[in-house]
Amino acid sequence: MASEKRVSGEPPSGAARQRWTSSRWAQLTPQAVPVLLVVLFALTVLLFFPFRFAFELDPDEGIQLMKAFLHAAGHPLYSQVYSDQPPLFTLLLSSLIKAFGAKVLPARLAVLFFSIILLTSAAEHLRQMWSWKHSAAAVVLLVLVPTYAQLSVSVMVGLPAISLAMLSVLFLTLWHKRPRPYWLVLSALALAASVMVKLFTVVLVPALVAGLLAIPRPNGAEVGGWRGGSRGRAASLWSAVFVGMLGILVTGLVGLPQIGQLVETHLGVRGIAYFEAETLLRHTRDLWPVFLLALIGTAFSVRRKAWPTLYFAAWVVLGGVLLAVSTPVWYHQPLLVAAPACVLAGVAVIEPLRGVPWRARGRWGAKLLALGVWGTLGVYLLWAGPRFIGKLRADMPNLQAGASPQTREFDLLTLIEYFDPDGGFLITDRPMFAFRSRREIPPELANLSQKVLRSGVVSEQRIIDLIRTSESPLVLLARFELPEVEDYLGSRYDQVYGYVELRLFVKP
Repeated sequence: MASEKRVSGEPPSGAARQRWTSSRWAQLTPQAVPVLLVVLFALTVLLFFPFRFAFELDPDEGIQLMKAFLHAAGHPLYSQVYSDQPPLFTLLLSSLIKAFGAKVLPARLAVLFFSIILLTSAAEHLRQMWSWKHSAAAVVLLVLVPTYAQLSVSVMVGLPAISLAMLSVLFLTLWHKRPRPYWLVLSALALAASVMVKLFTVVLVPALVAGLLAIPRPNGAEVGGWRGGSRGRAASLWSAVFVGMLGILVTGLVGLPQIGQLVETHLGVRGIAYFEAETLLRHTRDLWPVFLLALIGTAFSVRRKAWPTLYFAAWVVLGGVLLAVSTPVWYHQPLLVAAPACVLAGVAVIEPLRGVPWRARGRWGAKLLALGVWGTLGVYLLWAGPRFIGKLRADMPNLQAGASPQTREFDLLTLIEYFDPDGGFLITDRPMFAFRSRREIPPELANLSQKVLRSGVVSEQRIIDLIRTSESPLVLLARFELPEVEDYLGSRYDQVYGYVELRLFVKP
């Protein structure tokens, strides 16, 4: 039989083509598993997590949306609209409001897109440095973090900032494998954008610069120029692009006179007893299996000389130090350290499967380590799995029209419309009510939070002054205890609704 010949790089024909196609498919299918897991998570959240019908997943949603609503209406950030967060996320929301109107769902879907970026970037790093199995393990561990599903659809700044930081690390990973200057530029731009969404990802800067200076080329060669992977030039280019872009964004979007707004409330709450219970330890104590696996994954990374993976170890350490000294730490902030820890934990879960001769005698240390890793993984899955499933609802109206949600918050929106059908001004300490009823509030109150109140940036007397000068027909207190404000309203407004913290006042 004549032997089949073909030009190198071209697929064969006939029966050989079928065999070649089958082998290629067999190679590609496992590589797609991490992507399929990310898609499965996104579809599960879309279809069975009740975010599409929730009035508010967190009070911060109303704050972020109201700042964007006011910006879209022509009120500039920082000079009129008080904000203690960087501007990029607000500008994104403002663009969505201009495109789709004052609706919550487009903003939540945008955050879900950032969640997909985060998962995909983490998965691709592990696929590049380790294997698709490590990648898939990290995706599973990350989506099972108790707060991850909710944060994936909450209009808040933390997850988008972390997703851009994860993308920045992925670009550096690709540079370490194939040193081209555009990977460095993309990495620096991604981290600059991340910092301009939320400041806490700035802790990655020393880790990334140190990695560029210290991590050797895979073949050990150090040749001058970009294609040779010169570490000094790489660190200089990355730093120049990062600092330059950050400077442009700060001066152009924030302005040097207003830059103090980004830090004054965070620094102003130091030493206030009210916040002392909100610590990093409180919100991460149930994640000890993940951090233990991350420590083991770090050891495997050192042993295998997978140096770019150590970016995540430095990320965990630096992020942990920042949150440990910060006051307060809310439930959504520990994702800053949980996300990179899950990447390292993905390494720890899969590595014991490789190179351990289970049927041979000896090497009991490796076998015990593997059993310990899988035992820790089992504890985490048994704890986190039911919590993730418990947040899903099988009765969601996905394929057919469902009834509108009946909650006190939505009922209160009806009352607001009844007492003020012209859509006038609304003064409230819970901006989501104003956003959903398409009403503006005083720009000073758009960012009203416990930090802002407790630090004295906005006082009760200032709220009373705003009520007096604005002559608002409606005042809604729906979140904070404001006794001075209530006393003022009691003599000048009629309370037409009151249930627990929801109190609506109408001007006679």
